[in-house]
Amino acid sequence: EAVRKVVSAVLSSERGKWLFSNSHSNARSELVLSTLDGSDSARVVIDRTFVDLDGIRWIVDFKTGTHSGGSREQWLDSEWKRYLPQLMRYAKALAATERRKIKLALYFPFLDGWRSADYTG
Repeated sequence: EAVRKVVSAVLSSERGKWLFSNSHSNARSELVLSTLDGSDSARVVIDRTFVDLDGIRWIVDFKTGTHSGGSREQWLDSEWKRYLPQLMRYAKALAATERRKIKLALYFPFLDGWRSADYTG
């Protein structure tokens, strides 16, 4: 039931449809990568990644949380700050395998909430 609700929310959103568009290349969901963090190896799982028509690599993390009360925009901003280190780890892992511009994003299907920024390494 929960999966069906998330899929329905994604497919009812223009942004959600864009995230799964056939126009993207190198698209993967649940991409597993191994990286080095100092002398330790680490495993990361990227929810969604693809290269758009402009040649930009997108790394998108889906969050199924919801928000009630208070400012929606402030909550999205705080979630962005909370998850940015995780997105940076994902980008670092992918940047080691290819040389292209990378954008990071958080997507909240139930809110159609979105935050994104360039990865600057």
